[in-house]
Amino acid sequence: MVVNYRGTIGFGKTFLDSLLGHIGSRDVQDCGDLTKKAIETHPEVDPKRVVVEGGSHGGFMTGWLIGHPQYKDLWAAAGLWNAVLDMSYMVQATDIPDWIFACSLNKELENWSDLTVEDNKEFFLKSPISQIKNVKTPSIFLVGSGDKRVPPH
Repeated sequence: MVVNYRGTIGFGKTFLDSLLGHIGSRDVQDCGDLTKKAIETHPEVDPKRVVVEGGSHGGFMTGWLIGHPQYKDLWAAAGLWNAVLDMSYMVQATDIPDWIFACSLNKELENWSDLTVEDNKEFFLKSPISQIKNVKTPSIFLVGSGDKRVPPH
């Protein structure tokens, strides 16, 4: 199953922009709720064999889904490649820090001096790493050495 969650292209600008400032909530809710619905409505789906996987932003959502209190028990296993797990780190490590500002804070990055302690706290709260205490899903992490969006370090 591939979810066209809020913030993806295909349903117009309003749908696309609905993720701005709400990353880690609306996108994750769409994926988690649809997975629950699929398990409920399709008896051929074995709930003990449901897995989640994704790369880059999909890895970000996979990290959220395996740690989210509402969805953490859905998964038998998870695969994350080049996953965005810590937005506080990513804003300084990626070649697209404006994406972090837009998706986390719904504001533009005009100058690095605009970065505040409050922004950094919000980056952390919107990061899958903030939910690490809830993770119990067996997971594999794949990291590409040349990814400029999600650096391997």
